[in-house]
Amino acid sequence: MVESLVVYCALFVVMILCCVGEKKTVSRYEETSGFYQENKRFLSGNILILSLSFAFVFGCRWGVGRDYFRYLDSFLYRTPERFEFLFYLITEFFKKNGLHFSFYFGFLALLDIILLFYAAKDYKFIFPYIAFFLIFGYHFLTMMNAIRQSISALIFLVSIKYIDSKNLKGFLLCVVVAVLFHKLSVLLIIFYPLLRVRDDWFRGIQYQLILYVAAIVISYNYDVMMKWIETPFEFLTNVLDYDNYQYDTLMSDRFDRNNLGSKGLGIYANILRTVPVIVLSKEMKKFYNSSRFNMMYSLYFLGVLMSLILGRSIILNRFNYFFVFFTILIYAFFCYYCFQKRQIGYQIAAISMIVIHIPLFINIIANTNNLSQYSFFWESKMFL
Repeated sequence: MVESLVVYCALFVVMILCCVGEKKTVSRYEETSGFYQENKRFLSGNILILSLSFAFVFGCRWGVGRDYFRYLDSFLYRTPERFEFLFYLITEFFKKNGLHFSFYFGFLALLDIILLFYAAKDYKFIFPYIAFFLIFGYHFLTMMNAIRQSISALIFLVSIKYIDSKNLKGFLLCVVVAVLFHKLSVLLIIFYPLLRVRDDWFRGIQYQLILYVAAIVISYNYDVMMKWIETPFEFLTNVLDYDNYQYDTLMSDRFDRNNLGSKGLGIYANILRTVPVIVLSKEMKKFYNSSRFNMMYSLYFLGVLMSLILGRSIILNRFNYFFVFFTILIYAFFCYYCFQKRQIGYQIAAISMIVIHIPLFINIIANTNNLSQYSFFWESKMFL
């Protein structure tokens, strides 16, 4: 646990210093458009240091996440033909050039972190908060576990600006690239018409609260709901080449349900993080005043509902991975807004959002049965 804390916290310090430095390169926020209007340059010394630091740490990791060893085996031995084309090419490139697997994992981590911050490059004022919630919100586990789909999800995050600007070609290009990393990404194409028709799907606060409570109720009656979808589930696994998953997987309790918030103490943490965002959502939409923010909020809240309803299913939760990273941005927007209000109630809300993540983070890495423990690859018995 101590080593994990040292590694993650040291990485966070480097990232936060780079984010604060990058934030200082812009000087004016235009509330009428919801963007910074000066210095939209993305690649800089701060971004490079931040990205390379993240890539180094997660390139040298060992056994973090359930899928880690599957990707490691694919790299060391035979690359599965079921890998999507672009991901297959990347894997083969690092293998054929005789590079150590740490460079392979590091490159994938580099793609992740660059895509995340590039998606938010027009909102550099939230960069420090993004760094915090990425590490202490343990989103790095999703990012570096479901590797192929995480890259696709971050490409989807980038694509929102193309939906907002009505650039269909740009959006379709993002979807095509995402599909080349993970075939499930083909379903993302439905969001262009849906978000163009209406960018704000959840306008009323009471409406959101009702949906949120309903999702919690469903999560407590999960077994009943799953029996309704057994047949569609079997069809889904066959179509998406997940036929190695059995129906037992659908009912699995092994998906860190407490941390995901489906039951147990996790549900209280989920409520404490979600309800304040819902309550202030109308104010935030007025403050940021852009259809792009509305779109991101819509997908964030959709993800909140889906994580409660489907969070205990490994396979069904796969689609929800596409919305995971919207949570980071919305939490960041929330904290920035609350601190800008300069009123004690709002500032307490922002501080609470930050503070609640710290014990959750410590609880995860303190659990020796959890695969979030950090260790370097050279510490493994495989190399001793």
